[in-house]
Order: sequence, then structure tokens, then C-alpha cells
Amino acid sequence: MTIDGTLDLHGMRQAEAHSALQRFILSHQARGSRKLLIITGKGTRSEEAGILKAKLPQWLGLADLKPYILKISSAQPKHGGSGAFYILLRREKNKS
Repeated sequence: MTIDGTLDLHGMRQAEAHSALQRFILSHQARGSRKLLIITGKGTRSEEAGILKAKLPQWLGLADLKPYILKISSAQPKHGGSGAFYILLRREKNKS
């Protein structure tokens, strides 16, 4: 499946990253996109795990985004490995 869009959250603060994620998911859902790549980074060596990497699944589980998310999985090494995620969006149901 082709990646329909990529969002790189590197260097963003939590609030900025969360807001960018919301806009990105909602805009791609409206376009009918299916597979997205979100790059969070792996975190620094001083952190056990990156903050954005840890927060991403929580944010995708919140009421504003959860209805659009079908699946979350770690990216393949060529797309960032453990510092990135694939997001599979639900198909919009026909409104007929």
C-alpha cells in the first residue's frame, strides 16, 4: 500500500506536535487517504523513549482522532523503523 502522506514531528514541542497531528489526520481523512507515515524520532539517549514517540498512540486514542484510526504499527527500517509509525485510516462510510 502506498503512503499517502508523511508528517515529521522532529523538533516540535508536545502541544505543537499534537496540533500538527490533528490537522494532518483530519485533512487526510477528508481527502480519502488510507496510509500515513508519522515520524516521531527515537528520542535522545538521555530519555528512555522519545516523548513524542510515547505520546503518539495516546493522542491517536483520544476522542477527536480515534474514530478515524484503523491501525497503528511501527514503520519498516526504510521509513524510520522504531522512530516512525504507519497509520491506517478507516474508510469513510458511504453517505447514501
